Amino acid sequence: MFRRSASRAERVVEGLPGLLLQVGSAPPPKKIETNYATYEIHCDRQPTGLKLNRRLAMKGIFFPVDIYPYLRSFFQAVRSGDDQQVVLQTTGSSTKN
Repeated sequence: MFRRSASRAERVVEGLPGLLLQVGSAPPPKKIETNYATYEIHCDRQPTGLKLNRRLAMKGIFFPVDIYPYLRSFFQAVRSGDDQQVVLQTTGSSTKN
C-alpha cells in the first residue's frame, strides 16, 4: 500500500572539464509503462557534459495482493535502470609536462 499516488521527475545536468573528459558511452533509454506505474530514464550527451532525465510515477494508492510479483519486478527493473553507468574517456588533448 502506498499512502498516496506519487510522481517524481529528476533532471541532472553534469558538466565535464572540456579539455580532459568526454562521454565515451551512455546507457540506452529505458521506458516501462504498466497499468500501475511508469518509469522512464534517458541520458543525453551534450557538448560540455551530459543531461540525465528520470521519471517515476505510481498510478495508484492501493494495489491488489495478486499483482505484488509484478510490482516487485517493476521495481527491480527500475533499480536496474538506475544502476546503469556512463563511461568517461580522456580527450587526449590535455598537455603533458
